[in-house]
Amino acid sequence: MQEQDLPEIQNKRDTSIQLSIIVPVYNAEQYLDECVNSILSQSYQNIELILVDDGSQDSSPQMCDEYSENDCRVIVIHQPNAGTSAARNSGIAHATGEYITFVDNDDFLMTGDCIKKLMERVDSERPDVLMHMNRVFNSATGEFLPSRDTKLVGEIQKDNKASVLQGIIRSGLITRAVWTKVVSRELVENNDILFPLGLRNEDTDWTGKVIECAQSVVWYEESFYAYRKGTDYAQTSKPLTQQVVDDLAQVILGRLESIHNKGLSDKEKHVCNAYLAYPYVVWMGQASVLHLNADNDRYFSQMKDAAPLLIGAHDDPAVSKIYYLYKIAGFNITMKALGFVFRRRYPSVVAGNHQQESS
Repeated sequence: MQEQDLPEIQNKRDTSIQLSIIVPVYNAEQYLDECVNSILSQSYQNIELILVDDGSQDSSPQMCDEYSENDCRVIVIHQPNAGTSAARNSGIAHATGEYITFVDNDDFLMTGDCIKKLMERVDSERPDVLMHMNRVFNSATGEFLPSRDTKLVGEIQKDNKASVLQGIIRSGLITRAVWTKVVSRELVENNDILFPLGLRNEDTDWTGKVIECAQSVVWYEESFYAYRKGTDYAQTSKPLTQQVVDDLAQVILGRLESIHNKGLSDKEKHVCNAYLAYPYVVWMGQASVLHLNADNDRYFSQMKDAAPLLIGAHDDPAVSKIYYLYKIAGFNITMKALGFVFRRRYPSVVAGNHQQESS
């Protein structure tokens, strides 16, 4: 293991932890040192790092135990393999911090003071949710993709959650990924916000629950989270299957039902729907790739019933482009066009799907 360049470690754990950082670990020996060291070397000390070993078969379990032996802030949970959702849920159950956030085991934090700056904002605002951007790190080239400059903090209205979320969505900055969120643990526990077991698109579901339940949201401008692209861990590297598409449909339809039943204001309903509009567009494109609309009338009917997400909640600029196509060409042609775009953008995913079907 690489040597850690760490601040002086406390002899005992702080009893008033401010931030719990949850990392699900599965066969991550190649990247785990960089991930963990980027967290433990932070100038901000009042954290706990919860490593959930999800039945790894490589040296990850031993690495996790060594981190814990060397740093009292590290908590290690070993459990049989049950998937990312179960690992994150275990992390939530063991968290003691006032706030929680997530890091994937192949990602890392870019600077040594980013958590300090982040928590200064949290301490001053005391929000239920803080959202931030990330930088994409190309694992093949070792380079960061260009960042997007934004002055969103000065532009969005801060009077209520709906106004802040609408500003984030209209700027095209909303993400479903849970590692771009810092969330009050009290909010999570009081509303039983857990990850769905056995489903892909679990981030879309969890974040949807969070924004439905939150009373306050703030935006943090700096990009410090490095999302490693081009590894086997990435969702976009996995073959597209009908189960994946069915999982996304289940998440969208479940969140729509929750929004309808939750007693939200009209503006809150609108921004929650606007959050789901992009996943809905993805659902249309993925279903088109697999020709699910041609094989299942009930499935197609469910999708068309959810079309108000595209028609009435197209705040996201990417969704707005699809809406205008829909307005001109109709539902069927829009769905076919999205399938074509998906095949061009993710050829390896589609090829992997065809390879699985023929094997």
